[in-house]
Amino acid sequence: MHICKPFSLILISSSSKAADSWTFSFEPVDNQ
Repeated sequence: MHICKPFSLILISSSSKAADSWTFSFEPVDNQ
């Protein structure tokens, strides 16, 4: 799920709110 990381950053640049949702989805997976 390393490809999700860059995608999250792109979303943050586009929309902080949308990024929050996506980040929360991949963050836990990447953290563990």
